[in-house]
Amino acid sequence: MKVELIHTSDGSDSLFVPELDETYHSKHGALTESQHVFIDNGYIAASKRFENIRLFEVGFGTGLNAFLTMQKAKSLQCSTEYNAIELYPLSKIILRRFNQNSEGDFNIEALLSMHNCSWDQLIQLNPYF
Repeated sequence: MKVELIHTSDGSDSLFVPELDETYHSKHGALTESQHVFIDNGYIAASKRFENIRLFEVGFGTGLNAFLTMQKAKSLQCSTEYNAIELYPLSKIILRRFNQNSEGDFNIEALLSMHNCSWDQLIQLNPYF
């Protein structure tokens, strides 16, 4: 499936699938959307209720939700097991270009490490994730 890199309103990147006329994230801000929906209103709320968190994401996509969760798990020191499936894994070419101009804590090597993980194995990427 062909995907195109697009820039969203908050300066972060997302992907567009012309065949489906769909984006992976909001055109108004991929990072803003993931932070608001997945982290602020999902993960942080769960971390207040549970000492250990186990997540399952259908559609790993760019890995942005996993990346933000990994950062937040470390900062909150919250033990997190994160599992995901993906029918259409992204090419390394697209991933290397993803958010390469982002500022702040975005680390493409950390994101790529997630995409390079072996399937069906638990792999520790930091002490809490």
